[in-house]
Amino acid sequence: MRKFFKACWFWGRETDLWIKEKCIGYTLNFPCGLSQIGDVRVDLDKSVKPAIIADITKPFEHFKRGEFETLICDPPFSFWALNKIYSWFPDIFKLAKKRCIFRAPLVKLTPPKQWRKWIREYYIVVFGKSMTLNMFHVFTNPNEELF
Repeated sequence: MRKFFKACWFWGRETDLWIKEKCIGYTLNFPCGLSQIGDVRVDLDKSVKPAIIADITKPFEHFKRGEFETLICDPPFSFWALNKIYSWFPDIFKLAKKRCIFRAPLVKLTPPKQWRKWIREYYIVVFGKSMTLNMFHVFTNPNEELF
């Protein structure tokens, strides 16, 4: 049986700086792992000392739709569990009103229907000496209204 979760990790300094540049306003990092980025850090793993302990598959237990300007999401699923993303992705996407930043392998993530006008950008980033390859999907709302 393949492992569906990977251990949390800390992004390198270069990745942190790059992600911080992409954030707009009040920011949620869910799940945060060891990353310290975000005004509100949320994870299911108590050992990473998040501000809130919550399950990514149940985002509305703790937050309201559009409560944050930016959502950062680096899900703890291995490559083999990509099909699991689609069960919770539409709901977590709804927590942000201006920008969503997702770290995921080379897959096409499709936002919920009412957010299809958001501008999608893909970034494949190699950082510094570590030569870490990261694939990010950045969705930006071109309008002021949420819905």
